Amino acid sequence: MIAAVLSISNGAWIVLLAVAGVCQVGDAVIGLWRRIPGQVAGSVLVGTIHLASMTHLLATK
Repeated sequence: MIAAVLSISNGAWIVLLAVAGVCQVGDAVIGLWRRIPGQVAGSVLVGTIHLASMTHLLATK
């Protein structure tokens, strides 16, 4: 009985920690987006272009 309660509470803790982690990451991303939207958008754009060019190079070989 105690083991069952402990396993349930461990599962609940994992879920709570996961939710808290997702919320923290979301807050960080939103904060970055608000503070330096140009830099973030630029990084995403450059990364996308780079990925596309690498994919194109690999596809044409």
